Amino acid sequence: MLAKRSVGMRTMLSSRRYASTKVSVQLLRDFPGLGYKGEVVQVAPGRMRNELHVSNGAAYVIKGEPLRLPLRTRESIEAEKAKEAALAAEQKERQRAQERIARQEKERLSRAEKVKKLTNLHFGGGSTTAAKEEESAEKSNVSAFIIESALRSLPRTIQLQRQTRGEDDGFLAEDLTVQDLAQHVTRLTGTQISPSIVKFSIKTGRKEYADSTLLDYIGSYRAVFTVPGGHPVFFDLVVAPSNRISDHVSTTRPGGPVPETQAQTPEPEPEEKSGQKPTKQFEWENELITNMEEKMKR
Repeated sequence: MLAKRSVGMRTMLSSRRYASTKVSVQLLRDFPGLGYKGEVVQVAPGRMRNELHVSNGAAYVIKGEPLRLPLRTRESIEAEKAKEAALAAEQKERQRAQERIARQEKERLSRAEKVKKLTNLHFGGGSTTAAKEEESAEKSNVSAFIIESALRSLPRTIQLQRQTRGEDDGFLAEDLTVQDLAQHVTRLTGTQISPSIVKFSIKTGRKEYADSTLLDYIGSYRAVFTVPGGHPVFFDLVVAPSNRISDHVSTTRPGGPVPETQAQTPEPEPEEKSGQKPTKQFEWENELITNMEEKMKR
């Protein structure tokens, strides 16, 4: 009885000793929960013999013999995994940015197409010379309408302050040019005004005016904006001294040649007179007013 108990105890201790013994193996591929390819791990002999070795998933590490694969540590493997994850995230973000840009470009083209349909304007290249000329004419008409509408939104009197040569001198220290007035009106309206459509009218007689591209004296003048394809827009221009207070409105320029004058022109008729209906600048507006008047008479 005692001998049987002693044999059983030795068998149990032997099995525990062998069960606790592990062998070093190098993984030949990744095993989730165990390790990565190239890493040396400790496994039970039974698992190596029955699972890893038979499937060529690991190789024994034998002292004095080279490893089957270059050795990889857990730290280097985790660093590589983190780098791969960062590169994947960067590539994904780049792809999202490209998709966002493509979507914005598609929306822009869609808006341009809608504007083209609503305004009946063709901004692409025409197939024939006639189509290009028609497109150019449409653009010119729209541009003229925008500029003329912007000018007519301003008050009839424009006042500018300029430095004079002295307190008792009405001559300007620097001439006022059409470029200066065009820039001033551009700032007021937010619409680009070309100096080529601007000129000054200086009164030289009772009903005579001389056209000029600059002014050299304070006082009241007439500024004319001639929009191509439209009608002239007139403004009363008041040039006031900025360095003194005087009656600049009634100041008249002393005798002498008017700077850069052109041919004498008769005094322009005002665009609107009291008791008269305003003259519309576009045919469709005149036609609309005529139709309304005929309906009212009926």
